[in-house]
Amino acid sequence: MGNLNHQPWPASPRSGAPASNYPGGARARKRQCGYCGKILDSHVRRCPNCREDLPEIHAVDSRGTTQEGGKVRQGLLYMLLAAVLYYFAGGYNPMEFPLTVIPPLLDVCLPLLFLSGLGLTLCALLRGN
Repeated sequence: MGNLNHQPWPASPRSGAPASNYPGGARARKRQCGYCGKILDSHVRRCPNCREDLPEIHAVDSRGTTQEGGKVRQGLLYMLLAAVLYYFAGGYNPMEFPLTVIPPLLDVCLPLLFLSGLGLTLCALLRGN
């Protein structure tokens, strides 16, 4: 036959088995008291050690940003990149730029990068409303 004493999962987290052997992990069923620091089961409403009521845990969406907010940020970063590159490559800073910059880069590409960043920002702002 087989081993009659075989258990598919260890009986408790204190048996020495790693947490990955538990369905959902041992951390999914435990939480820490915010007042005394004792590790408790997740279903406990009051800490038995310090007798404080524990707040309920609610699942929160961790993203916190919308897709439009990401596009606005991306457009502003394109505009900042174009302005910084234009400042350093255009000779407006007192330091010497180590590379020679070809004029079409200053005349066409960097203003195009700035305007595309501006367009991306405005488009995302207008679509967000």
